[in-house]
This record gives sequence, structure tokens and C-alpha cells, in this order.
Amino acid sequence: MDFSSLFSSGDNLYKFLFVGGIVMFCFSMVYPLQKKQELEIEINTYNKQAEFLNQNIKDLYVKVKECKALSKTSMEDLKRLKSIKAKDNKQSKQIDIQMSTIKKTFSVQLDSLEKQQQQVTVKQIILKYNQQKINLLQEHSLAYDHYSLWLMIAGVITGVSGLFFWAISTYNSEKLKKEEIKKAQRN
Repeated sequence: MDFSSLFSSGDNLYKFLFVGGIVMFCFSMVYPLQKKQELEIEINTYNKQAEFLNQNIKDLYVKVKECKALSKTSMEDLKRLKSIKAKDNKQSKQIDIQMSTIKKTFSVQLDSLEKQQQQVTVKQIILKYNQQKINLLQEHSLAYDHYSLWLMIAGVITGVSGLFFWAISTYNSEKLKKEEIKKAQRN
């Protein structure tokens, strides 16, 4: 009877346990690192978006000041032109054209300001969404760290036990083969 054939199936099981333990250990090291890198990229993107938003807010603040100044000068010019128009009807058409130009200039400036304010509002919403996304990724990262530790421990235990039993199985198999060879040489 060939006893070494009995150990070959166990030998494959132990090899499988050993290789599975190595795979679990490696996976527990690589996957959380990948997730942390994704988190760092998201944080970096968020920080750049925040910088751009802050710059846009500063620009908007400057444009608001400019618009206030333009509003004051436009109002003064319109009052001055109305008083001139009231005194002198001959220049009425020219004054109406000048008044229309002042109003259009102010209207264009105000429209531009409103568009920029809307863009800032949209960027703030996007930034808030990205902040929530980062918070969620950080929570997931903590969970990955926890699971990674357990997977690493399981991988080490499985790999070491697979290696240990594989070595014992191989030793016993070799021992049986030697005994069978000795019996075959005696006969």
C-alpha cells in the first residue's frame, strides 16, 4: 500500500493555506494604502478648490467695491445730466444718449457681478459636497485600517500554519517514501 499518496492531498491543502495566507497578508497591506492615496488626492483637490474659491471671493469683493463706486458716480452723473436737461432743452437728445450709456455701463457691470456671485455660490456648493466626500472617505479609511489588521492577523496565522503543516506533511511523506524504498530493497 502506498501511504505517500494519502499525504499528497493534505500537502496540496497546506500549500493552498500557505499561499492564501500570503495573499491575505499582501492584500491587507496594499488595499488600505491605495484607499489612503485616494483620500490624499481628494484632500489635495479640495484644498486647491478652496484656494480658487477664496481668490474668487476676493475678486468678487473688489468688484463689489468697484460697482459701488460706479453706482455713486453714475448717480451723480445722472443727477447732473438731469439738471442740465431741465435747464437746457437743446441738448436733450445728447443728454438722453449719455444717460442711456451710463445706465447700460452700470447694468453690464451689475450683470457681470451677479454672474460671478452665482459662480461663487455654485463653487461653494461643490466644495461643501467635496468636504462631505472627504469625511466619508476618512471614515472608510478608518474601517479599512481595522479590517486590514484583522486580515493581516488571519493571513499570518493561515500562512504560518499552512507552512508548518506543509513542512510536517512533506517530512512525513519523505519518511514514508524512504521506508517504502527500504522495504522494496529488502524484498
